[in-house]
Amino acid sequence: MTHIYSFSQTSRLPVGAGMVIRAALCSLFASGAMAAIAFLLGINLPLLVGQMLLGSAEYGPHIYFAGGIAHFSIGFVFALLYAGYIAETRGWCAVTKGLAYGVVLTGLSIVAFPLVAWVCVQIYGMPLAAPWTGLSALGGAAGPFVEATYCALMAHIAYGLVLSLLYGDP
Repeated sequence: MTHIYSFSQTSRLPVGAGMVIRAALCSLFASGAMAAIAFLLGINLPLLVGQMLLGSAEYGPHIYFAGGIAHFSIGFVFALLYAGYIAETRGWCAVTKGLAYGVVLTGLSIVAFPLVAWVCVQIYGMPLAAPWTGLSALGGAAGPFVEATYCALMAHIAYGLVLSLLYGDP
C-alpha cells in the first residue's frame, strides 16, 4: 500500500511555519544591521522608537528596551511581507530584491514618520523630537531633512540587503 506522505514529508514543518521561522531569524539580523547603520549615521533607533512608543522624552533602560522590542517587531512584520511577496519574485537576484525593498521601506518611513509624530502629539500632548537632531552624516552640508532621508535610505537598504541575502530564494 502506497502512502500519500512519506516519513520525510510528515517530519517537516508546514510550509507556512517554516516561512515564518525563516523570516523571523532573518529579521533579527536584518533589523540589527539596520540599527547599527542608523547608529553609525547618528540615529539611535531604539531610543527614537521607545520615545515615540512611550511618549517620553527621557532616557532610560526601559525606553531602550521598549524601543528595541518594537523595532525588532516591526522588522519581523516587514520580513514576513518580504517572505510572502518579494522573495517569490522570479528574475531578480537577492541583491536587487534587497535594494528595491530597502528603497520602498524608506519611502514608507518618510510618509509614516510625520503621521506617527502627529499621533504622538494627539495621544501624549508632546511634540516628537525629530530623528535628524544632531546628525552629522553629511557634515551638515545638507539640510536636516535631506540628512535624515539619507540615513533612512542607508539603514533601510542595509535591512533589505541583509534580509534578502539571508532569506535567499524560497
